[in-house]
Amino acid sequence: MKQVSIDKEPIGHYSPGIISNGNLYISGQTSVNLATRKPATGGIQAETLMALQKIEAILQASGLTKEAVVMCRVYITL
Repeated sequence: MKQVSIDKEPIGHYSPGIISNGNLYISGQTSVNLATRKPATGGIQAETLMALQKIEAILQASGLTKEAVVMCRVYITL
């Protein structure tokens, strides 16, 4: 297994991505901006965009693109 990270100091006690047996598994991502450590402002659209941008950064750090994604789930709370 190989860990994939996009943050020098992770916010939580998890690995953003793990490569195992040739597959990349990405942990759930929040809308917290890694540079400011604050949630994205601008409502649900800005928060969703931030989480998706973090997922894309993890893919890129692994040498993959969005075309390699097999499944993606989005959980939204109101």
